[in-house]
Amino acid sequence: MSIQHQINQYLSAFDENMLKSLRKLEGDKWHYYHEHGKKFQHESYPYGEMIVHPINPIFLHGLEGQELLERFDVMTVQDGFASLLQFFLKNPNPSTESVLLINQNLKNLIPRSWAKNCALYKVRLRADSFKNLDKRRKEFDSLYVYGMLNYSDTSLEILEKKIKFLKENYGEFQDKFKFLLFLRRDLYNEKIKDDTPDSFYILKEVFKEFGNDINLTTTEELFKAKDLSQSLFLNLGLDDLSFSYSNLDHFFLNNNASPANDKFAERINPEKTVIPLSPFHEIAILPFRYIDSALWDEFNKLGDLVGISKRTNTEDFFGFTWHLYQKFIST
Repeated sequence: MSIQHQINQYLSAFDENMLKSLRKLEGDKWHYYHEHGKKFQHESYPYGEMIVHPINPIFLHGLEGQELLERFDVMTVQDGFASLLQFFLKNPNPSTESVLLINQNLKNLIPRSWAKNCALYKVRLRADSFKNLDKRRKEFDSLYVYGMLNYSDTSLEILEKKIKFLKENYGEFQDKFKFLLFLRRDLYNEKIKDDTPDSFYILKEVFKEFGNDINLTTTEELFKAKDLSQSLFLNLGLDDLSFSYSNLDHFFLNNNASPANDKFAERINPEKTVIPLSPFHEIAILPFRYIDSALWDEFNKLGDLVGISKRTNTEDFFGFTWHLYQKFIST
């Protein structure tokens, strides 16, 4: 059975599958059924909180083995580069027939052995929301600027680019900025201390560029909002390193906020398989065809480091991941 046929078969019973998924999610919260999953959600808050949509969103981070993947025929993987890399290194071959939908920006990370179990997805604005995007970027009440303070979640180069983008495109509206900044324990390297000066360099850069009289907000205030139709949002961190689709992304899009940059705003081809996630955004499913990847050639060259990187929470793994991310994903 082809992947597309398997996906089509799953989606043909869309309402039934949605009800089944919601019942399973409600019954046991899809916390990966082990303590590590709960720990991950706590330490990655608010990015890693459970979200609900019909194509079974899941984080592979910390999964031991593939047994839990049997629960659903098709799953949407929310992991970013780092934890998806961990998963494929720990699980070089599939032992499941389930289909994993991988963010299209991470397609180079899918090894040949998993090609028959993977398709791609992209989350984007629906047509009506996209049509009004230019107008909404000129007429807004708030621009939520969010990011993790930890140095492992961004880089000075990317931060400078995004701050430059903010100042050039929205600088005159600085009084409408709402900064939502988080400090969390590093998910991949337990040796890094949360109170090191490096952990706060995003905040230092924000103060340097926008002054220390900025408007700081909280998730408690944000999550009380019922309508964000007059709001924009922008992630200051590295797109797709830790999360390819997070709870925070889902919250903004689900409540009719608009992206301040091109993320979630790409509409090129009318894909055949598109599922609405809300009245305002959707997920498009794309086929995946494996092409020899320079990334996996890099693994072969590094040899022993691949073995080291299979162990979680080590400086070796973080350095290895960061090297690959910069070379193959980051722009």
